[in-house]
Amino acid sequence: MKTLQLQNLTLTPENQEIVYNSLDTMQTMALKEIFDGGLLPAWATTTHRYSELMLGPIMTMMRRGVQIDTDRRDMLVRGLRERADKVQVRFDFLCESLFGTTVNHNSTPQLQTLFYEFLAIPEQTKSKKGEVKVGADREILERIARDYPRGALFANHILRIRDLEKQIEFLSKKLSSRNRFHAAFNVAGTETFRLSSSEHPLRIGSNLQNIPKEARTCFVADPGYMLFYSDQQGAEARIVAYLSGDENYIEAVEGGDSHTMVASMVFGFPPDRELAEREYYRGYSYRDITKKGAHGSNYYGKPFTLAQQMKVETAVAEAFQMQYFRRFPGISNWHAWVANQLQKKGYLVSPFGIRRNFWNRRWDDATLREAIAFVPQHCVGVLMNVGIYNIWERFEGKPGADVQILLNLHDAVLGQVRIDKAAELLPQVLECLHFPFPVTDINGISREIVIPFDVEVGYNWGKASDKNPSGLKKWRPDVKA
Repeated sequence: MKTLQLQNLTLTPENQEIVYNSLDTMQTMALKEIFDGGLLPAWATTTHRYSELMLGPIMTMMRRGVQIDTDRRDMLVRGLRERADKVQVRFDFLCESLFGTTVNHNSTPQLQTLFYEFLAIPEQTKSKKGEVKVGADREILERIARDYPRGALFANHILRIRDLEKQIEFLSKKLSSRNRFHAAFNVAGTETFRLSSSEHPLRIGSNLQNIPKEARTCFVADPGYMLFYSDQQGAEARIVAYLSGDENYIEAVEGGDSHTMVASMVFGFPPDRELAEREYYRGYSYRDITKKGAHGSNYYGKPFTLAQQMKVETAVAEAFQMQYFRRFPGISNWHAWVANQLQKKGYLVSPFGIRRNFWNRRWDDATLREAIAFVPQHCVGVLMNVGIYNIWERFEGKPGADVQILLNLHDAVLGQVRIDKAAELLPQVLECLHFPFPVTDINGISREIVIPFDVEVGYNWGKASDKNPSGLKKWRPDVKA
């Protein structure tokens, strides 16, 4: 370990930041010498190498940002503000007419008074880290809107105001001097190795991974470029299928429209989209119920929690889950296998050779759910990052590259490509995203899995429609963009 003699160094306001940054840099370099010296186990070396390789693409995305159509943004903000004001006026009128007072929709004590005193709704609680508290957050407001008709009107108004204000806040974030929206990406921001996103260090922009759909139309390609958006198709379900080794589930997820295939297997009708779209329960189709229920069941969701996610009664969720696990028993076996690994080893190793230790109580259901979700979500994140790295390595060697990465979005990438070279280069982008990897199931059988990617192209990030003809639409090699 290198040392720095500081006895004769006087820190001043002018040099202290330089000294502190120098010390950080020296410590980082000293750690790198240890990493490069072969003193780490293989899994830790893999983790370090992966993190190191991702720094290039991350810094490129952070520095570049995405161009914003400020006229479009300002128009959207005005429209959203008008809508929010109208909902607020209606909410205030309801409260004043019925209770003689206004209610601040952002004040938890006032909302508790509104729902639990004025409207006499039973106190709604939520457990967080083992502590049960009476609340009025989004989850509880949605529960009130669903279960208590006398509170639904008020809860829905509050939820709508909050949603609109959230969009306004996002669109009002500070831009760079060139009207670009920037974000920071952190390679070690999540337990699953997905990149996390936050406000840029220069205090501009925001988290770019959870953008309201309406706001996406403001994000546009640079002159001479068109946007491409490529996302994974059914990735988590595929990985669960291959991990569990359930042959029926593998057949379902590889059968094209996986939600229709799974619904047909669970409910016992031919694998036809039209049949799957028939109503099953209170406006929900067989396919809707399957789409929501399968995801929650795969990740060890219990009927009560599953019912909240599916927005149905617990008995309906319980009946679905019973049929689901009867049809795909390998998934339950995989849950038991993960629980066993958790008890015996306390860690899991992913197909990419990256290990995660679980430090919480191994016997706790919350820890088990984390462990069950880890490998599928980890594979999705790492696979996306590998694809982004491949694009960056192939195309980003010089300024003004023909293909440029803009954003990582967990299971998708947003980039831009030269308009005159799109037909030539988009197939190469898909090549970069094509990454077969082996998955060994709980029975020791190893299979190669390939997650397919779809590609959409356009001149802004919104979906193409009559109101947004320049938005994203599915790209086909034989159709001119």
